[in-house]
Amino acid sequence: MAKKPTDLKTAAVQLDTLADPRLAAEGQRLLALLDKHAADMAKAPRRARMALLLSENKGSVTNVLADLRLKVEGAEKLKEAVGKEDGRLQRQKKTLDDALHPTTTALMNRAGRLKDEKLGLEQRIKQMESQHLKAIKQLAEAGLTCEEAESRAKPSRSDIQKLTSELHSLPFIGDQVQWRLGSYVHRLKLQEQSKTPRELTA
Repeated sequence: MAKKPTDLKTAAVQLDTLADPRLAAEGQRLLALLDKHAADMAKAPRRARMALLLSENKGSVTNVLADLRLKVEGAEKLKEAVGKEDGRLQRQKKTLDDALHPTTTALMNRAGRLKDEKLGLEQRIKQMESQHLKAIKQLAEAGLTCEEAESRAKPSRSDIQKLTSELHSLPFIGDQVQWRLGSYVHRLKLQEQSKTPRELTA
């Protein structure tokens, strides 16, 4: 059964939120610290732990046992819930990855073409600069002043500058492509608009 657009949007928002840098860094660090403390407590003397529980429950053995049963039940429920949630998230991610495959592939291809464009422009600019300097030298040898040679040399400095400006714009376009690749929400929006990656980053 196909996912409804609203379901896909909800899933995309949740997966993007889980990828929030704050959760990926500080959240993961705190969870790891929590797990470490839990592992340390598992090695702690049980007699001392039992004594603390007795103190918390005003010396009532009945209350201690009831408290422990509740904690065991809570831990079992949490373990089961985490397992189910992990499975749900994996299915959710697969559904989104499958639904967004055309857009993701198009964006990745666009990113690859940008690299090729950058390399091509760099090589072309280098070649044009070499040709420009060679033309200036030839014109100067023909008797023109440096200023005249510079203004008449082909390819012109403005032609080179135009390509240089185009080269400098590529990182911004590349950042836009990578930004969308890193977000389910933006890829879903892109696909719903039926726009190509080039149209959106032009």
